[in-house]
Amino acid sequence: MRYLGVVLFLAALSLASDKIQSDTATEVKNAVAGVELLRDSLNDPDSLVVERIYARMEHKPDTPTICIAYRARNKFNAYIRDIAEYGGKSKILPQTLGKGGWCGGIDRNLDRALSHGWADITDEYKKEASVQH
Repeated sequence: MRYLGVVLFLAALSLASDKIQSDTATEVKNAVAGVELLRDSLNDPDSLVVERIYARMEHKPDTPTICIAYRARNKFNAYIRDIAEYGGKSKILPQTLGKGGWCGGIDRNLDRALSHGWADITDEYKKEASVQH
């Protein structure tokens, strides 16, 4: 009986890890779409440097929240650092650093965000982006 409990526990753990990987893959696709929208909204799209990407892992299927910490050249030819918020479809807010909203202070409160359902998906995004280009 004890062995059956262990086997059931391991099977449940395996299913849970598959779901997490599936959710991460979905969020990476959302991040790729968000970065493309961000790139299109910039004065100098080729200057975009993605630093970090954070995803809110629990949300309605059609309303992701992706925070994209980035650097890019502005219209004065100087590099700025900001955070964009991608909300699905064509909704991108390119400058949220220090403002309200989900992404405005995520760097400042990252530990709290990570403990409340957010994930850092930067590495997964960079792998996917390198495959696409």
